Amino acid sequence: MPSREPVYSEAILPERAYGWSPLFSLRDETRQFIEAPEPELYDLRQDPSEHRNLAASSPDEVQAWRKRLEATVGSFGSADPGSSRP
Repeated sequence: MPSREPVYSEAILPERAYGWSPLFSLRDETRQFIEAPEPELYDLRQDPSEHRNLAASSPDEVQAWRKRLEATVGSFGSADPGSSRP
């Protein structure tokens, strides 16, 4: 089976409602990367429950995931300037 594009997710309600940091994530078949105040990186094959954060021991991989995340978010385009915020 061919490799799929990573799946993007975000959690911005905590930022809007409580002033906490937003969370942004990319996940593929083998890795989960979460951009948070402390980045998180998990090997989903070895650690499917995401208990062992590999970010501190894999700074180059974290940087690569950050670039992928930035490219993904940059591909979305901008919101409709006529839309209103609730």
